[in-house]
Amino acid sequence: MYKYFCYFNGHKNTDFGISIVTRPSIPSPTMQYEEIEIEGRGKLYRERFLDDINIEVEFNFISDKNKWNDTFRKAKSWINNFNENKLKFSDDLGYFYRVNKVEISTTERVYKKLGKFTVVFTCEPYMYLEDGTRAIELPMLLYNFYEKTQPIYIVEGEGFFSMQINRKTIKANVGQNLTIDTKLGLCYREDGTMQNTALIGNYEDMYLQNGENTFSYTSGFKVSIVPNWRCL
Repeated sequence: MYKYFCYFNGHKNTDFGISIVTRPSIPSPTMQYEEIEIEGRGKLYRERFLDDINIEVEFNFISDKNKWNDTFRKAKSWINNFNENKLKFSDDLGYFYRVNKVEISTTERVYKKLGKFTVVFTCEPYMYLEDGTRAIELPMLLYNFYEKTQPIYIVEGEGFFSMQINRKTIKANVGQNLTIDTKLGLCYREDGTMQNTALIGNYEDMYLQNGENTFSYTSGFKVSIVPNWRCL
């Protein structure tokens, strides 16, 4: 029989003998606006950013009364000590949320064997596609069916490199390899050595816009992209 579950921090809740009481309601993100007063015209509103969302999940478990505390300790360790921030649910496993913060908000020992607790996952406003987390060879044209994304580029080669993305140019000095993470605003080599000074240009110019995105770059280099497809 199918049992609804969530996946977080590399594990399912069922790995710990914990159940989800009810399917959580996923809130829609809220846009924050800048308010601009224009004389004679009234107010204009400019989009600034989307707020994070809070996803509340209620869990419960049944444990031997002498092992209740041990079961709950394992649950707290799974929730609080996270190093993989993907959160996804079993009815939508092709998508995940990126968790920024997590909190166990309420705890209740209903009976000697039954425990209940609620976890609040504070997540980025976007849902990410699992298919968008894998590197692919960069084509000359890439269509984005989703929201604007912040991809990762991996450049392999040696020497001075130039690339146009949607007619905007970035340049870099590449020594064997260079990873350009537009979300973090960082450049680094495969071994983790920081190379931020290697890039000339703006990370924002490398974002994937909704619709067609065109690319051209210096011959003799290999370029891959992790598109990080996302939607609301």
